[in-house]
Amino acid sequence: MLTSCKPVSKVETLAKLYLEGKSIQLSDYSQTELGDWLMQQFRQTPVNAEFTDEQQYQNLSEIFADIAQDHLWVSAEESCDASIYANPFYGFAFLVMHDYDL
Repeated sequence: MLTSCKPVSKVETLAKLYLEGKSIQLSDYSQTELGDWLMQQFRQTPVNAEFTDEQQYQNLSEIFADIAQDHLWVSAEESCDASIYANPFYGFAFLVMHDYDL
């Protein structure tokens, strides 16, 4: 007997992996490789990114307006979490790439 199943989207699969997944330990080599890649991507991002403790975007149109002027504010609070990033600058670079790539 066949039952109908709702297809699972890639987003749902990724969300499940994120929520239920276990943390991994990256080797020193992998961390270095990841850092090098991140810096390469960051250098190719054509915006003037700046740390801020005060400026926050309220919606996507505000982000897009700044990007159109080659500028992007990045939250210092979100980007400098040493428990996530081996180097605080990596968090900043990652958020710049994420926000620019919206």
